[in-house]
Amino acid sequence: MALLTCRECGGKVSSDAECCPHCGHRGQLDEGRQSQSQLKNLEAQVENLEIDLRKTIHGIEEKKSRISDYQFQLSVTKKKEDIAVIRKRIDRWNGLLKVDLLEEATILQELKDLKEEMKRTR
Repeated sequence: MALLTCRECGGKVSSDAECCPHCGHRGQLDEGRQSQSQLKNLEAQVENLEIDLRKTIHGIEEKKSRISDYQFQLSVTKKKEDIAVIRKRIDRWNGLLKVDLLEEATILQELKDLKEEMKRTR
């Protein structure tokens, strides 16, 4: 339960109330409930995006580590055949890393947009 302010008389009204107990006005309460519901929805979206962001960052770190391992292997390998295989692996992991970096940028922009929308909703 939250307290809303009645637009008609300025009195404090429970979000569970059907109308303002001070003046009987109804409109503000419905708008307040919609606003609260929208805010809760936005908060849930932000929470889900933050989870996705953490997973994406973890994936980025794993891919960077894998690339680093292959680069080390490349530095100590002497056979041309092995060098070619390792370079292909590095290229593959660099491609996967680029995808994760784009995903990270997308999620960060979505988070920024949602947080701005939350500010407007409040």
